Parts: sequence; structure tokens; C-alpha cells
Amino acid sequence: MSYAVGDTFSLVRECDAPRPIYYAAASGDFNPIHLDPKVGEEAGLGGVVLQGLCTLAWAVDAFSRYLGDPGRVAGIDVRFSRP
Repeated sequence: MSYAVGDTFSLVRECDAPRPIYYAAASGDFNPIHLDPKVGEEAGLGGVVLQGLCTLAWAVDAFSRYLGDPGRVAGIDVRFSRP
């Protein structure tokens, strides 16, 4: 398979209501913006937001599926600059 600049891929996932709770339990990220809708609202986020690392994991999963082999993803470099 060949790849070119401008190629696109997608993987649709539904973020169910308990997902931030599951991810908090697995990761230890219990920041209330991920768990309490009122705190998320007060922070200007419109409610709870999914943890960035969970979102990143889903993005890497989509990309590795696009490549056809998760072993082809040798590493990632990411910086979370804002929600």
C-alpha cells in the first residue's frame, strides 16, 4: 500500500457517557472537568470533556488501522496545548 500527502482516513467512535469514568479509573486522571458536568461548564468547556490521552489513543488506533499494522507506528510526539 502506498501513502501520499493529503490522504485521509477515519474511524468513527461514539464516546458514551461512562467513557471518561472508565478512562479515569484506568489512567488515574480524575480531573473533575472529565467527570463533573458542572465543573466542565464552569471551566467553559460545555460539560465534561474526554481525557486528552484517551482521545490521542483513539487517534493512534485510527492511524494504525489505516496503516494496516500497528507495528508500523514506531512512536508519536504530541503536545497538549489547550482543551
